[in-house]
Amino acid sequence: MRTPLSSPIPTHSTLRHKIDSVLKASPRWFVARLLPGLCAAALLVPSSSQAQTLYIGNNYTNAYAVHGYNLTTGGAPTFTITSEVGPPGALLVSGDNLFVANEYGKTVTKYNTTTGGAPILTISTGGRFPSALTLSGNNLFAANPNTGTVAEYDATTGTPLMTISTGVGTSAPTSLLLSGNTLYVASGLYAGGTVREYNATTGELILTISSGISRPQAMVLSGNNLYVANYNTNTVTEYDATTGGEPVLSISTGVLAPTALALSGNHLFVANHVYNGTVTEYDATNGGSPISTISNVNQAEAMQLWGNNLYVAAGGIVTAYDTSNGGAIVQTFTDGVQGAFSLAISPTPEPGSALLLTVGLGLVGGFRRRRS
Repeated sequence: MRTPLSSPIPTHSTLRHKIDSVLKASPRWFVARLLPGLCAAALLVPSSSQAQTLYIGNNYTNAYAVHGYNLTTGGAPTFTITSEVGPPGALLVSGDNLFVANEYGKTVTKYNTTTGGAPILTISTGGRFPSALTLSGNNLFAANPNTGTVAEYDATTGTPLMTISTGVGTSAPTSLLLSGNTLYVASGLYAGGTVREYNATTGELILTISSGISRPQAMVLSGNNLYVANYNTNTVTEYDATTGGEPVLSISTGVLAPTALALSGNHLFVANHVYNGTVTEYDATNGGSPISTISNVNQAEAMQLWGNNLYVAAGGIVTAYDTSNGGAIVQTFTDGVQGAFSLAISPTPEPGSALLLTVGLGLVGGFRRRRS
């Protein structure tokens, strides 16, 4: 059982009010410069009229599929695709488009979330196990551990635009994060590893972080604070994303084979990939012991935070926990779910329907890669 922080995560209405207050009190030049620089994904404040969908990638042999569920009511899938899915190592939603990284198919496929059916675009990645996806405008980045590359494609046509070579083995890319024009690439498929920062336009290497990195599985960014989940050393390490170097913070108490991270304000959630495992919550500023713990989470593979609800793929199913109410289970997704492995939530923020409360906040998407 968990006890929430004394300062709870802000509600949607509270966030909307605060954002409106900031924008109204700000000079026009500030707003004009701030809004284009907001980086993708943070605290989402959807309007009440939006239909929210949770997409779950099935990793069970002979049942490869992606199902979509009503985020509020759950129940049976409202959306299912199976064509060319196999298996879905990573999911990414942008508007009406769903991108799926197919580990055995050596492809990234794009689907219309309204019509479903066959892919509207198939991109050959040239190597097995594309493990991570991220998107900037119409530029799609895919991590390919087997070929030791991160490839950029035109998301409309599938035309290759750029390839960044990272190397294989301890240099193989496992996770991606995009903030502004900086692309963060976590590498280290089985041991060791680095986090490299690249110019997302030119592919130029900006910075390499290696101290404290060991088989990194996930990243999350808040301002200049970069958090990395290290599977082999049972730690989450924090770095100054501008200077790199040694960790400024290392969290180890309660961390066991971390596979996914979620961040809301100073609330850092860590999913631990062990039998009868946990999701632990920490003060992102100070680390230390867990503030709270959600128990009986069996081998967490992926995690997404939407408002106060934390969606965790573990034990083959997906469970939603209320982070403001002691980690109480509010929803369980089981209908059609077989080996839940990857997650994505839509809608993504769009003008007039959602707001972003971010100033340099990056968030990793819902994906995990296979583990031995």
